[in-house]
Amino acid sequence: MPYRFFLIPILTGLVAYLGYHLYIEKDPNPWILFSLLTFSVATYVFQHQLNNLWWSRYTPDLEENEKKWLQHHLPYIQSLSSEELKVFYKELSKVCLFHEFIPMGNIPIHEELKWISLAPAIRLKLYSEPTIYSHFIRTVIYPHPFISPEIDQIHVSEVHPQDGILIFSAEQLLLSHLNIKKYFNPALYEWCKIYVEFRKIEVQLTNDFIIEKLENLFDDVHYNDILLWMGREALAFDALALYVSLIDESSISENYFKDQV
Repeated sequence: MPYRFFLIPILTGLVAYLGYHLYIEKDPNPWILFSLLTFSVATYVFQHQLNNLWWSRYTPDLEENEKKWLQHHLPYIQSLSSEELKVFYKELSKVCLFHEFIPMGNIPIHEELKWISLAPAIRLKLYSEPTIYSHFIRTVIYPHPFISPEIDQIHVSEVHPQDGILIFSAEQLLLSHLNIKKYFNPALYEWCKIYVEFRKIEVQLTNDFIIEKLENLFDDVHYNDILLWMGREALAFDALALYVSLIDESSISENYFKDQV
C-alpha cells in the first residue's frame, strides 16, 4: 500500500533518532519526538486518503482485453459513453488497489473477482460520495453460499453498513456474470441497496411492476427463483428498481435514476 512509502521512513527515522540518543545517553528533543510520533499516527489514521491520493496520480490503466472482458460480462455499463467508460475503468482499477479483500477459506482472489465485486459501486458513481465510498472498504469472499449470525439460512451475500463490510459467495458472483440471462447479480443488488438507502430513495412503483421488469431481464427466471438463489425471504424493491434501471434504462419508464446514475 502506498501509505507505507510514507510511514516506513518516518518510523525508521523515529527508531534511529531514539537509538542514537540512547547510545549517547542523552534525552531526545521532545518536539522532534512529538513531531515524528504525530506524523506516524497521522499517516496510519489517514492511510486510505493517502492511498487514494497516490493512486489518483499513478493509476495503472486496464489492459484492452480486460476492458473487453468487462464490457462483455457487465450489462450495466453498456449504456455508458466512451468518456464515461474511461472514467469507469480508471476508478475501478484504482479502487481494486486499495480495497481490502478477505478470503474465507482457501480461495484465491483473482482480479476478475475484485472487478465484479466493486464494479457496481463505480457504475453508481459512489466515488463521488466520499462519505459512503470511504466507509465500505472491505469485502469478505466465501467460496460458496454461507450462514451467518445475522441470516440463519444459507445465502449468497450480506452487507454490514455499520462496519463497512460486504460479504459475497464467489460461486454466485462468477455465475451471475458468466450467464447474465440466467442468474441474478448479488453484487449489483447489494450496491444498489446501499445506494438507495444512502440517498433515501423511495420509488413510487408497485412491487408487481418492478417484479415484472426484473423477470424480463432473464430467460425463464421468476422472482421466487431469485429469492431461492439469494437465500432470502424478500428483497428491497427500491434496490430492485435501480437494478433493473441500470441494466435496461427503457424498462423503467419514469426513470427515477436518470439524473443520478
